[in-house]
Amino acid sequence: MDVENRLANLDKIYTRTAQERLLPTMAEVGGFREFGGILIHFGRDLNPILGRGGNHRLAIALALDIPCIPVQVGAIHETLVNSPSNLENLKNYFSQNRYISINPSHET
Repeated sequence: MDVENRLANLDKIYTRTAQERLLPTMAEVGGFREFGGILIHFGRDLNPILGRGGNHRLAIALALDIPCIPVQVGAIHETLVNSPSNLENLKNYFSQNRYISINPSHET
């Protein structure tokens, strides 16, 4: 994909996000290599860590003050996996919701 097509696609994603107030997944905009949202990992303190992709869409969401984004859970720090309560909290959250707050002042 050449640069002009890539930028035109980002413009479409920006416009759609601004109108719908909801960030689309790559599958919803004709992309690939993503399952449900931007790849997010979780560190030992339960804070999300951005994975390899989704930087442009995350920037769009931040620019438009979109409070939550669709995510795909990646790696989870071993201390969380070894803590049944923390792991259960993550499982419960993502079994009911595929979005994560990107702005601490907003509720998910």
